[in-house]
Amino acid sequence: MSNKSEFHIPRGARPGEVWFFINLSQITSHTPDQVIDIVQSMGYSPQLRYIEQFVEGEKRLDVALLLHHEQLEPSTLPDEMELAVGAKLMDDWDELSIKVEPDLAVRIRLGRVPNPVAA
Repeated sequence: MSNKSEFHIPRGARPGEVWFFINLSQITSHTPDQVIDIVQSMGYSPQLRYIEQFVEGEKRLDVALLLHHEQLEPSTLPDEMELAVGAKLMDDWDELSIKVEPDLAVRIRLGRVPNPVAA
C-alpha cells in the first residue's frame, strides 16, 4: 500500500523544494481532458494529485495535475534557486497562465531558503 502523502501537494514547500501544478478544481475555461492535452503537448507527463484547501473556514479537497516536482539542494541561495528552477519552467507557467482560466489555478511553489544572517 502506498503512502497517502505521495498523492498530496502540501500547502507549502520545504526549503529547496519546487512544485509546479494546475488546480483542476478551479479551471473554468477547459475540461480536465483538454488541460491534460495542453500540458502533454508541452512535454509534461501530468500526474493526478490532491490539495487540501481551506475556504471560508471549511476544508475541501481539490484535484490537481502535478507537472513538475523536485528537491533542490537546500543550501542553494535564494537567487540561485530561482535560476536553478530554470527559464523553461517559468516560461511554461506564463504560457499556461494565458491558456487557462482562471490563471491563478496555475501554481509554482518554491520553498525558499532563508537569507543567511549577516554577522
